[in-house]
Amino acid sequence: MLSPRTLNLLRTISLGVLCALSLSMFAGCQSQEPDYIEVKRVHEQLTANEVKSYLRIIYSLPSKKVPAFPAAYAPPADWERSRTLSVHDLVLEEEKLIENLWNEEVLVRQLSRNKPLLKRLKRERMTPQQFIGFTRAIGMAMSRASLRENQDLQKILEEGERVIQRLKDDHRSFSVLSEDNEEDMHIVLQNAMWITRADRVARLMKVPPENVDLVKKYSRQLNEVFPDDFKRNPLDEVQDLLVEFGLPFEETELVGLDVDLSWEKSEARIGHDEPNDSSYSRDLQKNVKHVQEVLGTQ
Repeated sequence: MLSPRTLNLLRTISLGVLCALSLSMFAGCQSQEPDYIEVKRVHEQLTANEVKSYLRIIYSLPSKKVPAFPAAYAPPADWERSRTLSVHDLVLEEEKLIENLWNEEVLVRQLSRNKPLLKRLKRERMTPQQFIGFTRAIGMAMSRASLRENQDLQKILEEGERVIQRLKDDHRSFSVLSEDNEEDMHIVLQNAMWITRADRVARLMKVPPENVDLVKKYSRQLNEVFPDDFKRNPLDEVQDLLVEFGLPFEETELVGLDVDLSWEKSEARIGHDEPNDSSYSRDLQKNVKHVQEVLGTQ
């Protein structure tokens, strides 16, 4: 039978071994913790180290390109004539489809089949969710960097919100609308483009200016690996020329309407220079003489 002193010694040794094992296991778990704990969102500021880490992952892949993802932006709405939902419901449906375009759960399942990527992510101690977040944040910053200076995002968004609200106030069935009034259907579809246009603008407005400056600094490397969706101006595909460049010769109450313009010969100043063979073609001379004759008979 062991003496009390021996038993105490064994207990002390056992406790020491257990503590050592616990610390070893804890340290092992700690070494597996990812460096990136949170998922980076579009509105959050990127760092140079994060961009470099992301590029290291991409360069290690066989293709040396960003893996296939859904389109960066949803296409414009193009509803079938047979849709029986109201315009209001079609707008809500379209907004939901756009929101689910980059469904994180679906993308994680998609990336889980990319073994080279998963291996590299583990080495960089980054989760698939975090990789998706960095892809979106960097890509959106690249999109924002491609915009032109004259593209006023706030102005475009405000106009989009007004148009979309008018669409939501329209409770007519789209299929009936397409049968009864072709022109109205065309106008509704034209205005429906504002759904994706406004969504793109709202997302681009979230990008911090620091992220734009950062992707410009690494533009050569990023342009080599990112898909074209993120490298071109995302508003060009859904551009509204009237919003971006203004309506030429716009009639307003201040300047008056063309329909109210009047012309009186007695108040007009009419004159002409004699045609010169050296500066006028024969056809032009005939046209000038014809105008003179018409004016002379009035």
